[in-house]
Amino acid sequence: MLKKTLFSWSLHLYEKLSCYVSECQNHKGVDFILNWKNKNLNLGLNGNLNTTKIDKIDTLSELEGVEIFSHREQSLITNSRPKSKFSFTVDYALERLEFGMYNTYFGEVTVANVNENHELDQVMAGKLITDFRLTYLFTPHLKLTGIVNNLFDVYPDILLDQTGNQGGRFLYSREVSQLGQLGRNYSLNLSYKF
Repeated sequence: MLKKTLFSWSLHLYEKLSCYVSECQNHKGVDFILNWKNKNLNLGLNGNLNTTKIDKIDTLSELEGVEIFSHREQSLITNSRPKSKFSFTVDYALERLEFGMYNTYFGEVTVANVNENHELDQVMAGKLITDFRLTYLFTPHLKLTGIVNNLFDVYPDILLDQTGNQGGRFLYSREVSQLGQLGRNYSLNLSYKF
């Protein structure tokens, strides 16, 4: 009996220019997906690399000399999301047991200084998050699945005073979107398929 093995891949290169009333942004990047699958094992490697730049900021002649987009506002557009994200996935199935492990790396992000001093911006380090899934099939229709998200309880870097923690009131940034702030969490699901 021959084992069926399947390899698939996808690559997407993009460049997009977005212009609004007073500024133009240039987005460039690459997305890739690699999958390998045989009867019981499925491996995946996915990723994204991107960059966003503000090409120009147009100001009405009446407002010449007035800063329309401050350093902090520009940083929200260019630095608040990771410029890289990668995931490595493993799914394995036996007769009644399935498990999956999913590792996702979120690249670094930058939080701008509240007083517009770019030298005091805070770079938040890249983070690796691991999720785990275990499923038991009682019958072909009834299964129980347990999931642990963020297995190693990883959190974003803590904000410094210079980037807006307001004396310790806010541990994590409200302005950047790198990864969640829930830490480790669990779920249990009993499902029946008709």
